[in-house]
Amino acid sequence: MTVSIVPALIDALVTAADATVPANVNVFDGFGVSDDPGDYLMIGVDDPDADGWANTADAQEDISSVGPPSGARDQTGSVVCVALSWNGDCDQKAARDAALTTMTALAAYVRANPGLSIASGSQTFWCWFSPSEAWKQQQDDAGAKAQVVFRIGFFARL
Repeated sequence: MTVSIVPALIDALVTAADATVPANVNVFDGFGVSDDPGDYLMIGVDDPDADGWANTADAQEDISSVGPPSGARDQTGSVVCVALSWNGDCDQKAARDAALTTMTALAAYVRANPGLSIASGSQTFWCWFSPSEAWKQQQDDAGAKAQVVFRIGFFARL
């Protein structure tokens, strides 16, 4: 019996991102380790500049039916992701547009494939692109940076 769908969801999102986002985007399971300008997608990261732990996902669980316990449980929650673009030419719009392109590619995949091909003992599973986004941008002597933090929501009957 699966206790949580979160690890399988993170694995599926990394696989989907590798196959979906533009080829120039570096996809990471967790923090990306690079000091080079470029485009990045980090699955399970809420702040790419943090020195410590990342808030990767949240989940809540409840019984799935009224009456005698069937053993089935409903788990809901979300996985946090960040799309980051950093260019060395101080073009803020290009950085922002690149972060949007990365997020849009993963969102389109999730919308078209809400089950993400997850087969982990879950009776029912689907996910969606969350409506919340948090944008940041910065420009300094290293160039322009833009990032958007977003969530992939999910429901699973375990």
